[in-house]
Amino acid sequence: MKKLSTLFVLCFFANTLFSQTIVGDTLVIEAKSGKVAKYINKYGLGHPLLKVTGEINREDLRAITSKAAVLKFLDFSEATLKITDKRDTYNETSINCDLYFRAGSELTIKLTSKSTYKKMVLPIHYNLEAGSDTKLRVLASKRNSFRSITAGVSILRFYDGQAPSDIPKVDILEVNDESLYGTYTRGAYSQAKCNLIVNSTNGDVIINWWKPKYGIKYLEDAIKIVPYSIKDCNYSSITFRRLKELSEGVLFNLQELKTARFPVLETVTGSFCNTKMEKVVLPSTLKSLHKDAFRCSDSKIKTIEFLGMQPPTCFGYDKYTFSYLDILVPKGSLSAYMTAFGNVDSHARIHENGASNKYTIHSETPGSMSQLLTTEICQNAEYLTITGQVYDTEKKFVEQKAKWLKSTDWSGATIIKSPETLAEEKVREEERKQWEKERPIREAKERALKARRAKEGVGSVSEGYQIGYNDGYRGVNCYIDYLISDNPLYSEGFLSGYNRGFSAGSDARSKDNMERMRHM
Repeated sequence: MKKLSTLFVLCFFANTLFSQTIVGDTLVIEAKSGKVAKYINKYGLGHPLLKVTGEINREDLRAITSKAAVLKFLDFSEATLKITDKRDTYNETSINCDLYFRAGSELTIKLTSKSTYKKMVLPIHYNLEAGSDTKLRVLASKRNSFRSITAGVSILRFYDGQAPSDIPKVDILEVNDESLYGTYTRGAYSQAKCNLIVNSTNGDVIINWWKPKYGIKYLEDAIKIVPYSIKDCNYSSITFRRLKELSEGVLFNLQELKTARFPVLETVTGSFCNTKMEKVVLPSTLKSLHKDAFRCSDSKIKTIEFLGMQPPTCFGYDKYTFSYLDILVPKGSLSAYMTAFGNVDSHARIHENGASNKYTIHSETPGSMSQLLTTEICQNAEYLTITGQVYDTEKKFVEQKAKWLKSTDWSGATIIKSPETLAEEKVREEERKQWEKERPIREAKERALKARRAKEGVGSVSEGYQIGYNDGYRGVNCYIDYLISDNPLYSEGFLSGYNRGFSAGSDARSKDNMERMRHM
């Protein structure tokens, strides 16, 4: 069939005024200006791969591009574009070349930079336009210049290593010029000319603005993602295979994202906000981390797992960097992470991934719990069993240090009173004895006070209440003095004053009631 197709094409071109051959799968035409258009308008174009050399004009290009639905590849990089009409020039300083493609065309086109007008060699300015759903791949030289490129999906690639500075906005720009490759930014900082920049030498991708139509592979292969350039995407899971820096706004508003992997990530300067992610796994390649990476009001992250044995440098780190987070670190690296992030908020936890959550401590000597309760146990233990001999005060010590415990079993331990407990009990016993020793003195004073109050008597209800109030007030002052001076005798002043005031008021009220009843 391939031979029949080739013979068919050769027959079509047998009587034309230009030569044609088949090289591989490509039909090669050596043309004369205007002859290609006449032939195509008469016979059509039946070969999908076409290379044109020699001399052509705008009519030839217009005839070829009108059949773009048939074409898959068009190369006229070695042809010379000849212009005779001044209207096709810009003040006789450059040549305008308009290329229009029908909707649905899928075509790779290789452009020429050779042109003449009145025997003058002038630069060409291209205007490329295509309908919807067009997949247009343009291979250009650094000598090509573009005024505009409009297509459903346009890929612009420079095959000689460099791109000119006056590139219009295109979907995908393929370059192998490192200086150009690294200069494109987007967002609040500057207006990008390209949505994607692909280094055609090694496949590096920079994303300035993202649309799912490009295919997720470009996104996963990006080595740089400009801030806020992939916002609002609805991916639920993605692996950024080559991304080394997670900058501000990269994950902004990815509301469906549940899992994201960063196997070669080195720096995190942005944050994990407004996603469905509850766990973030950070690779062993991570070197630096910004303090606000996980501090976001709408963050749903609960767990951070570090895979590196050495913790990253955390810029601006403070104790709130990991607030309310469960931090998992590799087994054997707890000490390094505790040193790096040792002053985490009391609501954050650092513990080893895969470590047991059940521990047993046997204490041979009471008072040794501070040495036996290691950092590993404090951070990992959720269930703890204590055996041996321990002081009673060590219970509180364990509760304070091992704050992630869910339960502690003391049934196998012998609880012994600590020297501190014995000293406190001795002080309390001496105070009790002193109190008992001074009891007769207090009781004698109380009897004397009662006798004096009985002798004074009560004249009226109001007077009784006033006496009670004054005595109660003096009693309160006595009690305050007692607390300050630590003298137990003053407590009697409070009790006596309160009781006398209450009794005096009650007696006065009773006398008044009796007097009123007698006159009824």
